Amino acid sequence: MRCEKLTAKELGSSFGVANVYIGALVGPALVAGTYATTFFLPDGCNSLWLPFVALAIVGLMCFLAAEVIRRFKIYEYGSLAKKIYFNKKFFYTLFEIYVLASNIVGVAIVQNMSGTFMKELFGMPDFAGMIIIGVISLFLIRYRDSLIRIVNSVMSVVMLVGFVIISVLVILLFGPQVSEILSDWTVPETANMGDALLRCCQFAFASSAFAITLCCVEQPIKKHKQSVWIGLFIMICAGFMMALSCFSFLPFQSEIMNDPVPLVYVMNNYIAGSYPWIPVVYYIVMLLAIISSVIPATYMISSRWQNLVPDIGPIKTDDRKNVFVAAIFIAICTAISLLGLTNIVNIGLSMLAYVGMPLVVIPICVIWPILLHKEKKKQRMQEEEPENI
Repeated sequence: MRCEKLTAKELGSSFGVANVYIGALVGPALVAGTYATTFFLPDGCNSLWLPFVALAIVGLMCFLAAEVIRRFKIYEYGSLAKKIYFNKKFFYTLFEIYVLASNIVGVAIVQNMSGTFMKELFGMPDFAGMIIIGVISLFLIRYRDSLIRIVNSVMSVVMLVGFVIISVLVILLFGPQVSEILSDWTVPETANMGDALLRCCQFAFASSAFAITLCCVEQPIKKHKQSVWIGLFIMICAGFMMALSCFSFLPFQSEIMNDPVPLVYVMNNYIAGSYPWIPVVYYIVMLLAIISSVIPATYMISSRWQNLVPDIGPIKTDDRKNVFVAAIFIAICTAISLLGLTNIVNIGLSMLAYVGMPLVVIPICVIWPILLHKEKKKQRMQEEEPENI
């Protein structure tokens, strides 16, 4: 079998698709530090490698899903779900409900952070900030999948640079404390490796729906190696950013574990005094993270349901129907975001993880890889038959 070679453009397409997943998976919750304190920091220095375990699971799911999407060339998740669940109405209907819940939880988390971000930046009420971010997202959604890939690619690079800068500043300001923590490899007595791995799985499985629903941006993926690189980019880039986030918090772990936006706390109380420009860097990173997270999650819902909107007044074109559905979706998420960030993260993500395991992970990571392997094996045997005659 001839080895596939990827062009720079094909590899770039994999990078763009991977970054859409990264934006949907982590985004503002990573920039705020919420995911770090919820899933990884309870294990102290082990939080420097545990993110790679969690993101390796995510990368594997996205790679296997990309192979299914590439095989059937289906870029609308409703049709893809019917294929994955063998047209069994009960299962793909259950998946539709799960996707809706998953995206509502994800965007509600982002909208809550949007309100906090805009309040910090402009002093406006939280709700007004949420509305502004929603309007910006609706404007950008009109440009669909091509813009989504570009925005998320830029976001990942900016986020990575931002976290490197913050990590360097933590080392400069708190070098002795960081050195002592790392040399002792400090891990809390309450930490348990079984619980740590369980949290890694919860983090990964809570986002399992994205492996299927973000098929709407996978049109450029034509080769097996492109699918492989999607998984690798997710594991390496998102894992590294999450590990940097955890590293930045190690000297302040006892203070920030219950803070809803711990990075803001660390920045305002420990870094901004010595480096007053750091809030500007943070706000740029956070704004990109918010936009790059809201857009793909909203677009996958609006592109799925726009065909159900009847022709009413000016809402007749696909673009206007798409924006109309997106506006309703963002309004629902904004209302739910008022329940509070901690409640949404702890309750919403745990629920999604436990449902996602049997509903998404088993079909994508077990059943379909076996079926596709058998199909490829059968094709190879058919190709070899004429040579043996």
